[in-house]
Amino acid sequence: MTKQQTMSRRAFLAGGVGGLGLALTGCIPAAVEETPSATTATPATTTAAEKPRGQRGSEHSLELDMARWSYDREDDVWYQQGVVYCATPAAEGYESLAIYVPGPYLKGTANDDGLTYSCRLAPKGARGAFTAQTAPVLLPVNGGSYAAEMSPQSYNYAGLEPYLETGFVYVYAGFRGRSNAYVADGSLAYEGCAPWPVVDLKAAVRFLRHNAELLPGNTDQIFAFGLGAGGTLANLLGASGDCSAYDPYLGAIGAATTDAAGNRVSDALYGCASWNAECCLDSADAAYEWFFGQWATGGSASGTRAESTWTCELSRDLARAFPGCVAAEGLTVAADPAAEQADNGGEEAGEGADDAAAAAPVTLALADSPTGISCAGSYYDYLRTQVQDALNAFLAGTRFPYAEGAVEYLEDGNFPGGDTSSRNARAAATGQGQFASRTSAAITTYATPQDYIAALDRGLGWLRWNEETKKAEVQSLNGYALMMAEPEREAPAYDSADLSSPENLIFGNAEQDASHYSSLVAELVESNAKRYALYANWNEELASSWRRDTLARDEQGHTAAERVDLFDPMAFLAPARAHYQQSTVAKAWRVHFGLQQDVTPLTMHTNLMLRLRDCAQASNVSSELVWGQGHALCEASGEATVNLIAWIEGCVS
Repeated sequence: MTKQQTMSRRAFLAGGVGGLGLALTGCIPAAVEETPSATTATPATTTAAEKPRGQRGSEHSLELDMARWSYDREDDVWYQQGVVYCATPAAEGYESLAIYVPGPYLKGTANDDGLTYSCRLAPKGARGAFTAQTAPVLLPVNGGSYAAEMSPQSYNYAGLEPYLETGFVYVYAGFRGRSNAYVADGSLAYEGCAPWPVVDLKAAVRFLRHNAELLPGNTDQIFAFGLGAGGTLANLLGASGDCSAYDPYLGAIGAATTDAAGNRVSDALYGCASWNAECCLDSADAAYEWFFGQWATGGSASGTRAESTWTCELSRDLARAFPGCVAAEGLTVAADPAAEQADNGGEEAGEGADDAAAAAPVTLALADSPTGISCAGSYYDYLRTQVQDALNAFLAGTRFPYAEGAVEYLEDGNFPGGDTSSRNARAAATGQGQFASRTSAAITTYATPQDYIAALDRGLGWLRWNEETKKAEVQSLNGYALMMAEPEREAPAYDSADLSSPENLIFGNAEQDASHYSSLVAELVESNAKRYALYANWNEELASSWRRDTLARDEQGHTAAERVDLFDPMAFLAPARAHYQQSTVAKAWRVHFGLQQDVTPLTMHTNLMLRLRDCAQASNVSSELVWGQGHALCEASGEATVNLIAWIEGCVS
């Protein structure tokens, strides 16, 4: 390995450039009471690229301007874009939002410019089962691999229809992401990185509640949803509501603190939905190497696990450290597995609670095993049972002969409402690298379940078909990892040695765009430096640089470990973590995970679900493990948007 790289302070901030608004023409809509012109249009706006990135000192009103509405007559949608949601934003192009409202919820009068409308709330206006006062407010979170998401600058109705026709109010908020930004002379325009993405989104939620009397929709029922890193942010919003640890960050950008009546404003959510989200970031590298890395035999990420390399030794040390991470979590399940929630059928976590309480709980742990590193114990068996249950649920719902289709990987959910031009620019800048969206080819057709099981097992003995029960039996996780989840990430997976992972970027700071952040990895590298030096690619500067990075502080004075706690949902749900019982946790959760993937270990999903089960505030929790699908909008049946909408309707009915 060459000398440790430090990413350039001129690193490109993925996010793209927003386009100008497009004119809409047509007859006068019924929602408009009077107008001097038959033409409606989105006002042209200055793109973020034309504005200076640094916005400190630029004061913005926290009041929603009700004279700035535009109207899409054809689709009956009121909307505003470029609404700055904090008083002193660091980057207006990102710290602003777009609001999309069903037509019946507002009454508008045309302004003299012939382009915009002054609107007032129409309390009795109805769409579907909702009114202007009862409609839930949706907050989609894109931003794959923690990339920044620019606020929409041009209007596009594509994709919004199912949400708005249901009667939801849809708010697309921009936010800073994994990178800093710089002005032309190389000086820092603003600091990106953790925890700024979630801070920005919290400020957007507070802005909505600050304007609750003006804005259509029930701001007591805000739902966030996302895939991958977007799902992590949605879950983080759901877990960390109103935690005072964010106050210095929120204060720095002038986030709303009170509503119109002077009452303290909340940033807590009513609900959140995620697909394949991350958590347990403090132990993520150990989890990845235990679950995936120790079985790596080839593939794109096998180089750092080759026998002659120091990173192979680190991979094994991380896997050996994972049992300690599990023990520190203090996770428990019912003694009788039948009393524990089945984690593959979308059941509510509260079901079976009486049975579970009757049995003495078992503390989950890993134990030594003759094959593999700690591949035994109650935690191992719990994971194995989860995989087995998900496979059998898939088999029960699948008609054979079965043609195995493509397995999709998506970097984010590509949820509608954003600026198409900015997303296209970001995709072009990101390229088709390690974390780009991709789809594998279809494989083959299986005549019977037995044929399918035999093909998956390939003689390894990890999976067998029970003729008596007509069900599959998962014998070990190592075969599952070998056959279903070849590691995508190099070792270590999250806090990478060469600072190349999205997590290295998200934990950078004003002085260094990418940074090491894991105290666990830093400790292993430091304590084993002499042994690692005997292997290929070792760099003697790594031990000191790793430790130095973890101790570095951001603009608010927080170390990497403290920032990890502000960027991990588990820090608010686990008793041993820093912010336990210091937040308002969302009531409703929908957490899905695709099992045929090599990006996120199942341990993250499992630990989160066990913690939500024990959280009294999270009274409506559903989860689904989806067999045969990957890091995408995985659903055991149906289509993700339809299912999400139905879930939200069920939560508020």
